[in-house]
Amino acid sequence: MTGLHTVLVIDDEVHLCNSLAILLKADGYQVDTANSGAQAFNLLQQHAYSVALVDMDLPDISGNHIAARIRDEHPGTAIVILTGNATVDNAVESLRQGVYDYLRKPCPPDRLLRTIARSIQHKQLKQDLHNSEKRFRQLSQATWEGIIIYDRGELLQTNSQLCRMFGYEESELLGKQIFDVLLD
Repeated sequence: MTGLHTVLVIDDEVHLCNSLAILLKADGYQVDTANSGAQAFNLLQQHAYSVALVDMDLPDISGNHIAARIRDEHPGTAIVILTGNATVDNAVESLRQGVYDYLRKPCPPDRLLRTIARSIQHKQLKQDLHNSEKRFRQLSQATWEGIIIYDRGELLQTNSQLCRMFGYEESELLGKQIFDVLLD
């Protein structure tokens, strides 16, 4: 890992935060710690983080509430839950909140480091895919030619030029069998 990646550790156990900070810094991360949800939100307003490592049971705010807010307000931040009170319900709710992974304390250090690295890579790949799709859309709209993308005959995407050529709205075409529509 490089020092470019920052981790926010959110846990009310001060000694655990300090231990995790030492582990993460030794692996090349920049680390901040917060011992409450309010402190975490304050830090999130001031800094961008690659990953938030969130405890489920904080004194002021639940880990799932923190995860939901990070997902909404800081979409570039991957979220990993690290909790001593793991339940199936909490894990399911966490995944609904966009959490990358859900780990139980105590977690072996190598597993924690692997999970954090993978969460950063996953977030970066999602951002790269989004940027690529955005560039493709811009290019396809800028061309004079009609473009269609289909799979097994089902129309997945088109540009406005093709719609104008055939007199359709894009919403009328998506999901349809391309040859049924265009041959008419």
